[in-house]
Amino acid sequence: MKILTQSKEQLINVPSELWITNNGTTKYMIVGTSYITPYLGEYSTYDKAASVLMEISESIKHDVKVYDMPSE
Repeated sequence: MKILTQSKEQLINVPSELWITNNGTTKYMIVGTSYITPYLGEYSTYDKAASVLMEISESIKHDVKVYDMPSE
């Protein structure tokens, strides 16, 4: 599966690992593998970021070809 980043500037293969991290302010980013840049998406709450991460997981299970990262 591929992921279209929230900025719509990159289409990347799904990294082998995805997680949520705080960007040092009040935003939470979904990042992959061992890098933070480019991040896949940025959200104002941890709960929203976790919800998006679950959507990605479901998309992988259902063999979706491209997941479009939602905006806030």
